[in-house]
Amino acid sequence: MRKAGRGLSAVILLVMGIGLIAIGAYLSFFQTKGFKTTTATIERIETIDKGYDSDNRREIDHEVYVTYTVDGKTYTNMRLDTYASSYNPGKNVKIYYNPANPADIHGDVGIMGILMLIGGIILLPISFISFVRNFR
Repeated sequence: MRKAGRGLSAVILLVMGIGLIAIGAYLSFFQTKGFKTTTATIERIETIDKGYDSDNRREIDHEVYVTYTVDGKTYTNMRLDTYASSYNPGKNVKIYYNPANPADIHGDVGIMGILMLIGGIILLPISFISFVRNFR
């Protein structure tokens, strides 16, 4: 029974590793494939208090609204899908926009997508080693 429990933990690590790789790859390479970059200015940040979660922790969301210009057309109060604690109204940030539909934007995930990818790559051999050790 003891080996089965440790084998389960190896499987959980494997699933986590594959999940991190998938999310990291999506954020880093596929979400903005074919998109172009521009600079946007943060107009406002709305803080949304969602109350308490099941662990009695306060849940706070932030909605970031930006203004940017593409091909001479200005897009105002466009909601960005990312937030960082360094964001402030008036700050310029890098965004990605769809050239076929410049209103379709994404924030720069920066290092987060790469870190998720690396974390997943690190978990894969750990899960394999754990699995092999449990069944020797």
